[in-house]
Amino acid sequence: MWTLLADWLKLVCFNFPFAFFTQLFFIQSTVRKIFKTVFVKDIKNRKETANV
Repeated sequence: MWTLLADWLKLVCFNFPFAFFTQLFFIQSTVRKIFKTVFVKDIKNRKETANV
């Protein structure tokens, strides 16, 4: 039991820096661009109704 927990904690400690910085600098910006291109009309409609 304790070996499993220790191995899991070790794995998390090794993977966290890569996963964190990949999410922060690459994946987040890519997903944001994808959603902006998919929802262009909705964003435009919201801006128009907010100005009225």
